[in-house]
This record gives sequence, C-alpha cells and structure tokens, in this order.
Amino acid sequence: MGLMAIIIVGAVFNLLNTIPIDAYQNFLTSTGIEAGLNAI
Repeated sequence: MGLMAIIIVGAVFNLLNTIPIDAYQNFLTSTGIEAGLNAI
C-alpha cells in the first residue's frame, strides 16, 4: 500500500510541474520550486 502512495504523490508532482500556464511556470521558476519538483 505504501508503494501506491509514492506513485500517486509522484504523479501529482509531475502534473504540477507540467501545467502549461505561463504565469504558473514563471512563479515556479522565480520561487525555486521548479528545482525541487524536478528533483523528485
């Protein structure tokens, strides 16, 4: 059951990192969150 949770969390981070909204992508880049999402 723990493996499924890890897979779901990874999928959510992947979706958050690939949303094609320019303002959202600029926010991720300017705050440094993008580097954290890419590391996961």
